[in-house]
Amino acid sequence: MKIILVTIGSRGDVQPFVALAQGLQRNGFEVTLGAPPDFAGLAATYGVPFTPIGAGIQALLQEAQLKGAIHSGSVLRFLRSRNARRADIYAQLNHEVLALCEGADFILYKNAVLAAFGVAQKLGISCAEVRLQPYTPTRAFPAFVLKGKADYGPLMNRLSGMLLQTVVWRMLRQDAIAFWQEELRLPPPPAFDHDGMLARAGVPVIHPISPHVRPRPADWPPHLHLTGYWFLDAPSGWLPPEALLRFLDSGEPPVYVGFGSMPNQDPRATFDLILRALELSGQCGVIYGG
Repeated sequence: MKIILVTIGSRGDVQPFVALAQGLQRNGFEVTLGAPPDFAGLAATYGVPFTPIGAGIQALLQEAQLKGAIHSGSVLRFLRSRNARRADIYAQLNHEVLALCEGADFILYKNAVLAAFGVAQKLGISCAEVRLQPYTPTRAFPAFVLKGKADYGPLMNRLSGMLLQTVVWRMLRQDAIAFWQEELRLPPPPAFDHDGMLARAGVPVIHPISPHVRPRPADWPPHLHLTGYWFLDAPSGWLPPEALLRFLDSGEPPVYVGFGSMPNQDPRATFDLILRALELSGQCGVIYGG
């Protein structure tokens, strides 16, 4: 059985798919991962067949406009910055996804690659959508982009989730609608109701999230699932550097501080802030530069 995994984004969007690919390979499936070209080396380290799709994520993250939006902490500014180049990026990506998925028996795609769902429908291939964040509306918790409280009450929780899902869906639909209609010759995706579209098509939605961290809401529709995290083990034969081992053995367990692959406009100031926090708390730390 040939399974195609499709994802875009930074390392946090790709590494779980590498872990999933490894698990599928161990169970006898033929797997190919489609992801930004930056992650060819990561896939090769774990023996996962890889096809580059879309634009290089690190080059995009270093663009001044997007970098400034990320540093600002404003979700709206970030979304506006991304919209400036989405049309060109997705025009290329959607065609690459079509070529990648031809001949597949099953497609697992990150929700941001809506073209993969259209390709699956066009070619008659079974598929499942992967969401790394839980943004389906629920009374149990608010939209994850809200700052402040973890619970605004059932009504506001659900309304905030509905607003977030509508904004996300409208962007995803905009990225795929021309491709669906002109290349795949499919009716356009519905203007609203992302989850309803998938439910009607019999497509499950998989969240690689621990139910111990975020229990599955009772009001979620039945096609939404929590699987637990898709963790990636250390590469075969990997050993930590001797200096790190000596540091770990020299005292109390350290605090880990990391920011993934997100850019930073003033890394020196951030580094100094981390050192000051460790000093005030009396902790030792391991800092990942990203």
